[in-house]
Formats: sequence, C-alpha cells, structure tokens
Amino acid sequence: MKKPLFIAHRGGGVGIYENKIETIKRALRNDLIDVLEVDIRKTKDNVLVLCHSRGININGKKFWIDKIPYSEIKHLGIPTLEEILVLFKSSKKILNLDIKEKNIVKEITKLLKKSDYFKKIYFDSTDLETLFELQEEIPNGEYFLSSNVEDSRDFSEKRFVRIILIFLSILLSRLAIFILKRKIRKVKLDGISLFYRFASKDFIDDLKDFGFKVFVWGTDKETDIHRQLTFKIDGIKTQNLRIFQKPK
Repeated sequence: MKKPLFIAHRGGGVGIYENKIETIKRALRNDLIDVLEVDIRKTKDNVLVLCHSRGININGKKFWIDKIPYSEIKHLGIPTLEEILVLFKSSKKILNLDIKEKNIVKEITKLLKKSDYFKKIYFDSTDLETLFELQEEIPNGEYFLSSNVEDSRDFSEKRFVRIILIFLSILLSRLAIFILKRKIRKVKLDGISLFYRFASKDFIDDLKDFGFKVFVWGTDKETDIHRQLTFKIDGIKTQNLRIFQKPK
C-alpha cells in the first residue's frame, strides 16, 4: 500500500502559531512532511491572507476579516498568500490551500499568475461551485471537497443548509457518493477531505471504490492518527509535528 502523504495542517502550528510565517518555514525544513496546508481568506481590500477563522480580535473587539483592510491587521502577524508563495517556489513540498470563503477565485488566479507560480496545488473547499471555478482557471491543480461543516457558515448563512451539510457528512453512503459523482461529472474532483470522526474504514473504502483520494483531518492524537494510517487513506492532516519526527 502506498504511503499516505503527511500534511502539516494549518502550516503545522497550533493556536497563535498556526498559519504563521515562522511555523511554515519550520515545516518546510522537515523532510518527513510532504504537503503544507494553509487557510485562505481575503480582506476588505482583496488581499489574500492566511487565517482560519473569519472573526479576529483586535484590542478586545471582534472583526470579520473580510470587512477590514489588511493594513489594520498586518500588525497581528497575519501573513499574505503572496509571502507564502515565495517560500514554496524553492521547495519540493506541495502547497494545499483550504479556501474559507466564496468569491475568491479571481484573486487567487491573479496572484498565482503575478507570482509565476505554476507548481501543483491542492485546493480544498466545502463549496463545489468554488472548486468548479478554480478548475476552470487553474486546471493543473487537484480539487478536494471538504467535510468541514463549520466552514459552511462562511458560504451560507442559511440554517437549513448547514443542517443538510451536517447530515450529509454523517450519513454519506454508497448512494450519496454515487449522486455526488454524477453531480460533479462535468469537472474533475480528485478527492474528499474528510473529518476523522466520519472516516470509518468502510466509508473510506467506498470513497476509494469511486475513484476519490481521501485526506483525513481533525485530530492531533497519535492513537487516532495511527489508526487512520491503517486505512486506505491518501493523506493525513495534523498539527502534531511529533508525528513527522525521524525515529531515533
């Protein structure tokens, strides 16, 4: 069985260190890490930044990152995607962009062209339409539908949509996967980025039977990770960099 890709989730950092420049630089120096995943949002003035949550705290007040210009959050150490692309140009590791909002494809495409970045990128999103748009503009990437229900709130404020997504994540069966495959046949969908609590052996086998790659994320516990590695997954995402240490 092919060795799964080791993926540094949120750049390999935890808490205040996630998605940070120094954290990413450290992960890039780790020979056992194959892929670095970072979260992408855009500010009010359309600057692409690395930030997991939509809400950020400034002097005790909460702001939506898409409602504030980058100049007002730069001091928080939030890096831009443009800065990160420079680091990856000289690296053999694969960049994995987790797209956290809609209406961002134009900015991503423009920046990649501006930066002359034509290396393979993995794209994650909870929104199929965003993945469709990305593929039309960036055909050499790989595209993963994410099971992250929390992120769906940034794509839709409708409560019933979030409820449907929750049940879909939990109840996906062979029939549901078949419907999904038919829905996406007009484009290439390479895989599913699956929350570890839904990543049973049978479910993963079903996804693999339909030709999907499977990346599993959501846990940093070594017992959970080692259990997932016994399944037919293609990659494991974790912020626990001890997993990526060479044996002594």
